[in-house]
Amino acid sequence: MYLDHFGLKEAPFRITPHTDFFFQGANRGATLEALLYAITHDEGIVKVSGEVGSGKTMLCRVLMERLPPAVETIYLGNPSLSRDEILFAIGDELKLDMQDKRTTRVLRALQEHLIRLFGEGRRVVVLIDEAHAMPKETLEEIRLLSISSRTRPCLRPSQTAPTRSPRPKSKRRFETPSSTAGDSARTGPG
Repeated sequence: MYLDHFGLKEAPFRITPHTDFFFQGANRGATLEALLYAITHDEGIVKVSGEVGSGKTMLCRVLMERLPPAVETIYLGNPSLSRDEILFAIGDELKLDMQDKRTTRVLRALQEHLIRLFGEGRRVVVLIDEAHAMPKETLEEIRLLSISSRTRPCLRPSQTAPTRSPRPKSKRRFETPSSTAGDSARTGPG
């Protein structure tokens, strides 16, 4: 019924975000541009926060589509991974050979791979949806992995979390406005 009324060819609302329907108003476009800049200019760990339904997951999906080819993206939608599981999950996404199931070996393989990619001018960004639910030890492991290169960090975790999340401390923080907040959004250092 509303498809005809609004002249739509397909339903705009789904359980999973449909990036063709990304709304750049209410400062979402500016937040996306700031994220693109932060990731492509090695700005460190970034946290995106906002109320439930404000578009954080949609922002992640659009960001994944718009990152340059030199940035490899890992999207983790399950935040309840342990410290060791997160290393295996990242290694698996990077298609690393992880026959040796010892965490120290996986960590070394990840570090060497990330340093090699960095030397080739490539970056890896990990987008963690609902990162506020991730155990502290897991977030710390990601932070340590992001600074494992002796030159400059090459793993860039970006996190999406509700506004009330007290952790983790990040270099930059972006808040997505709730769908009823109009144009009052805040972006910038946090």
